[in-house]
Amino acid sequence: MEKVLAAMPKIGLIFQLIGFLMLFWDTELRPLMDVEKGGGLCLSTADKKDALERVFSMIPGGKFLSEHFHLITALFFIIGFFLQILF
Repeated sequence: MEKVLAAMPKIGLIFQLIGFLMLFWDTELRPLMDVEKGGGLCLSTADKKDALERVFSMIPGGKFLSEHFHLITALFFIIGFFLQILF
């Protein structure tokens, strides 16, 4: 049990890293992609939603992921934060 509790802060760091990489991809790398593949600069939230739908259209559950992308990213950060603080 002690080993599991000792590993929780490391798991929290991994969750935060995943959340950070998701946000980094969305703000820095995705705009550099081709427009046909969901890249390019988005001027409105509707443009951003359409771009995310194009990017995730090739994977199962892509519509759910594109609709809740920022919520999922925030959950990764929050879970990682609490795993580091509580354990």
